[in-house]
Amino acid sequence: MGMTPEETEFARAEFARIWLDDEEVRRLCRTHAKGFWPIDKEAAPLICSKIIDALRDGTPLSVLRVGNGEGNAVSMTKAHLHLLQTSTFYQEFVSQNGIAIPQDVAIHFCSEVRAALIAADILGFRCFRVDEHALIQNSIDKGDAYAALGFLYAREFLQQGLSAGLWRQTIVTGAWIHLDLVPHLSRLVEGTDAIIVITGRVELKSEMQRRLGDRLEEFIAVPVQGFQPSRVNDSHFCSIFQSVRDRLRSDLRGKLVLVGAGLFGKVYCHEAKLSGAVAVDLGSAFDVLAGLKTRPVHNAFDTAAMRWI
Repeated sequence: MGMTPEETEFARAEFARIWLDDEEVRRLCRTHAKGFWPIDKEAAPLICSKIIDALRDGTPLSVLRVGNGEGNAVSMTKAHLHLLQTSTFYQEFVSQNGIAIPQDVAIHFCSEVRAALIAADILGFRCFRVDEHALIQNSIDKGDAYAALGFLYAREFLQQGLSAGLWRQTIVTGAWIHLDLVPHLSRLVEGTDAIIVITGRVELKSEMQRRLGDRLEEFIAVPVQGFQPSRVNDSHFCSIFQSVRDRLRSDLRGKLVLVGAGLFGKVYCHEAKLSGAVAVDLGSAFDVLAGLKTRPVHNAFDTAAMRWI
């Protein structure tokens, strides 16, 4: 926490360069995306129906979300990197992987995250539910570069993607759609005979086996966020990232893949979609299912009614 005067100046300059008025961003969403469903609770039943239709028809589909972590990752794909962009990305990545990886490897990983987001059929952003201008300003004032740049680059990714026509075939919704989809999970899982779950919440495995029965084709356990490996080879990236991707490179048509694995999960969802699956980035919804509140936004939901265990 804390920025030097030069870093603060850089963050403020990026804020001024990137910021577009909220109404202009909404206008771009309405005119440059396939659909614009910004209110999560209203979008959830519509997205649920889209998922069920895709499962029935064997049509590949991915539902992903962009938060400040993804914003920091996308910033690593810029042609010229500022040291503050690099440090804020590693702050996010190390929280998920436990250990850093070489910068050239990290940039390649971030390019895969970016590609997964661009290819999503339904993509959630956080700027429709909160006052991001105040959040970013306050983050800069507090010296929190991680939050400020993450919010900014996620927003820039949305704005630039819309202007470039990247999401003409994409429905744009809110970043908390994963939480509003939880009450619809029973309906979703009934739409297929084959479900693959990828999460660090291994405590959910027995309950999912009970609820899903033979429909649970595989429960793939990954390191939970905050896991501290003793050596780099035991980290998520080095130990299982490639093997999970390889597992998803088979015929997955008509199968539902539910994923909660941070930045890694975006790539997993994309791999699953490429193999014909319907992949949904549930993120911290798995925490809620396990009876845990791990994000401030969880306080806005009746998480007690949403838990499975």
